[in-house]
Amino acid sequence: MSEAAIQEAIKAEHVFMQDDIERWQYEQREKAIRDYISGMRSIAARRNETRYGRKGLKQGLNKVWKEQKPHYKNLKKSHENMI
Repeated sequence: MSEAAIQEAIKAEHVFMQDDIERWQYEQREKAIRDYISGMRSIAARRNETRYGRKGLKQGLNKVWKEQKPHYKNLKKSHENMI
């Protein structure tokens, strides 16, 4: 990324952060994505703990992350399209 592009992005971010409503909407979208991912991991961890006991917890989290990664990428793309 060129220095001019970086400067332009910084300027755009500064303007964006000046608008309270847009900043609040952005923060809410980011929070929703984080909450969704956290919830999915929690559900999967509980499910795997029930199936495999505590020993399977880490294994279950890794499995869920692999399964949910494509969904996270789709959420991230849709979020970027909103901006």
